[in-house]
Amino acid sequence: MQPLRKGLCFLAAMVALAGTVLVITGVATPNWVWSHVRQNKSEDPDDYGQFPAPGIDRGHYLGTIIMGLFTGTTYLNYGAGMRENYYSSFDYLEGIMNEGLWISVIVFCFLSIPFGLTASIAAFYNACTVPVYQISGIFGLYVWNGLAGLFSGVGMILFVVEYYIDLIDGIISIEDYGDKWRSEWVHFNYSFWLVLAAFLLFLVNCVICKFASIGEDPDVKIPRMTSHDQNHMNRTDVGLGLMY
Repeated sequence: MQPLRKGLCFLAAMVALAGTVLVITGVATPNWVWSHVRQNKSEDPDDYGQFPAPGIDRGHYLGTIIMGLFTGTTYLNYGAGMRENYYSSFDYLEGIMNEGLWISVIVFCFLSIPFGLTASIAAFYNACTVPVYQISGIFGLYVWNGLAGLFSGVGMILFVVEYYIDLIDGIISIEDYGDKWRSEWVHFNYSFWLVLAAFLLFLVNCVICKFASIGEDPDVKIPRMTSHDQNHMNRTDVGLGLMY
């Protein structure tokens, strides 16, 4: 085995493992989108029942909302300090999110994890030996990395679709919206970017596998039995059987 092939396979194993860890971290961390929010109190009477004079703004109460695939956190200041509350994403965004798209994002991200792990294990195996079967060799590395990249990429695309359809205008729950909280521009958070980075790593790994296949030792050949050899062996077995 040439050192080039061995080194590239080891590198592919580390890249696949890194991509898998990024997907797991992205799914597990509750930071896919976030937004600043404010509560408009300028049209409400003060404690003495007096309405503000025209042109005078008594200020907005500020806060931040952060949502992940499973849970989210709201930091809302009602005027007496910041209140931190934890919610299920499905409960808080009920009536806002498309649950079908949201669940599809989770499913596709989870599907990429076992294929990423398989790609890493297969690459370590290729770094130590020359496999006999194609599926456990370089061809298999293309398959496992391709499937891991495909599923993570589809999950990421579905979340972008969900973002532009339902989330871009705000991630305020119906209850908080009734309390005059309004969401500003919704941003992608680091959990989303981790999955994007994992997707790119799986694509890079396919390029590494290509160079690893170029670095394969041309002298290492797997003997294959031709039909002529098979017929010869069958006739030999028959002859030995007649002798005994």
